Amino acid sequence: MKKVLIDTDPGMDDALALVLAAKSPELELLGISSVAGNYPIEHRRGEIERLHIQAEAVATDTRVMLDRIGVQPGWRCLDIGCGPRGITDLLSERVGPTGRVLGIDKDQEFLAYARAHAPATVEFQQGDAYSSGLPAASFDLVHMRFVASTAGNPEALLQEAMRLVRPGGVVALQEPDVETFKCHPPHPAWGRLITAMLAVFASVDSDIYLARRLYSLFLQAGLPLCKYLWFLRAHWQENRAKVIKSVIRDLGFPCFVKPANLGSSVGVSRADDKASLEQAIELAAQYDRKIVVEEAVDAREIECAVIGNNEPRASLPGEYVIDTCFQVGNRVNQADYEALRDLA
Repeated sequence: MKKVLIDTDPGMDDALALVLAAKSPELELLGISSVAGNYPIEHRRGEIERLHIQAEAVATDTRVMLDRIGVQPGWRCLDIGCGPRGITDLLSERVGPTGRVLGIDKDQEFLAYARAHAPATVEFQQGDAYSSGLPAASFDLVHMRFVASTAGNPEALLQEAMRLVRPGGVVALQEPDVETFKCHPPHPAWGRLITAMLAVFASVDSDIYLARRLYSLFLQAGLPLCKYLWFLRAHWQENRAKVIKSVIRDLGFPCFVKPANLGSSVGVSRADDKASLEQAIELAAQYDRKIVVEEAVDAREIECAVIGNNEPRASLPGEYVIDTCFQVGNRVNQADYEALRDLA
């Protein structure tokens, strides 16, 4: 027989009642019939509708992410913790009839709904996100959204995703940082809502600030990272030979040299040998006291500018598409280059 939490305090918010229930192991909330990691899943009326609304709210960002990843026709893609749909529909649009999309989830009710509404290229099966039992290296893309932050133990989830993706494939996570949940001008009701929401997630050990730790998690998991080194202008001026030696030893050629604080346009150049490296460092040192040198990689480059201190604002992401060898002043004379540099 199910036990139901009775709210004896008429002033208690539903969300705060959920906190008390989650902290009381002897109580079960009506309608919660499964748990994903530490995260209770509700089956009350409208839950699938809520998840669809959530998916639609982030659909534009998800499409942009998939476009940047470059999902291709024929790819095999996995959506872990897909619920009643996840991003399987968006993946299906891209992989086409020759591709395959698989969604896995522990919840049978969600999977039954998903199967009834899925296109022909999408399959669903019950599985454990931490130990799926699927063949290793069998997917071009492995994706999770709001799973690592809510289910707990993101390190184990990431290891399973890395096991499942093929060499050269992509592991993609979409996770929250609720620091961005702001109301302006401030309103007491919003403050109460956020306080209750934070308490609910904390009560089940969810990390709703996980987004800010994703980079370090991926790094600790051993996923490849573009190598780089940095040094100060004063160190370059005092130890030129040592800096050159470090770059050649640790990065090799070709490499890219840039001032640290001027984005990816001003003062940036490619070095293919010792002479061009010295020239590139001298150029970067004109614009900043800190110089960054990065290895050249065969990859797509996405930029996003952020301006402001107390109230930072981010630009729309953009991509560099280079159809010739990158070189300072390439295809323009020095006078035109100087004018363009000053304009930038």
